[in-house]
Amino acid sequence: SFSGENWLQADLSGGNITKSVVGSFVRDASGNVSVKKVNYDLSASSVLFDTAGDTGILDATTTIEGNGVSVDVNIGGTVDSYNVVKYTTEQVIADGATFDSGGKVAVGGTAGFAGYVKVADDTWVAAIDQSAATDHEIFATDTDNGDVWAIDETNLASAAAMTASVSTFEIDETTTATQISGLISMVDAALETMTSAAADLGSIGMRIDLQSEFVSKLTDSIDSGVGRLVDADMNEESTRLKALQTQQQLAIQSLSIANSASESILTLFR
Repeated sequence: SFSGENWLQADLSGGNITKSVVGSFVRDASGNVSVKKVNYDLSASSVLFDTAGDTGILDATTTIEGNGVSVDVNIGGTVDSYNVVKYTTEQVIADGATFDSGGKVAVGGTAGFAGYVKVADDTWVAAIDQSAATDHEIFATDTDNGDVWAIDETNLASAAAMTASVSTFEIDETTTATQISGLISMVDAALETMTSAAADLGSIGMRIDLQSEFVSKLTDSIDSGVGRLVDADMNEESTRLKALQTQQQLAIQSLSIANSASESILTLFR
């Protein structure tokens, strides 16, 4: 905390919050003194917890994809959504499927599917020969031989997408390898953000330490100066006291001499 304020937890519902700390003490040639400040923004990339909207580093929610993708399939005129298994281009290549020149269809492979169709960038799903399942809507056409393909809605995914945060995620027997990989990526990203935030706070902390050291030395210098002034005053007063004591002694001696002289004169008269 800085000045009793917790900078690792804040309410960010109204946007970023700007804090400031003393950064430097400046005295110009004319003797004018000014204090410079350093601003620090409390934002989603610097606070660990957002007490209002869960946008902090540790409580921000991330969607972790399962091993499936949601697709709409038209069967007999009825469109339904299915969460089917998705494959990357690398996985389709590894399966040994043959791609058409249009890059939308891949035929064959060792996984037991008739083929694959591309539904998004680097996202493929199992496909069936539409000519043998005419109730399915055609999804893609092989640009090399004209074969038509439909999405295989029966190849359902075993895990749906999940929402998690670093402070709340859990892993159990139903968590897939793909989801674990996504959780690891989420934690790595949070660690990177925390490291950056810690570096910023460390920089401010170092500035505060430098200012504390400067103030400490300045205080010592002032104390030393006051001590020298006090010593100088004491020396001056001591000198004055000695002078007064000397004057007092001289006065006493003068009175003594005067008394002695008067007694001598009286003796002569006698």
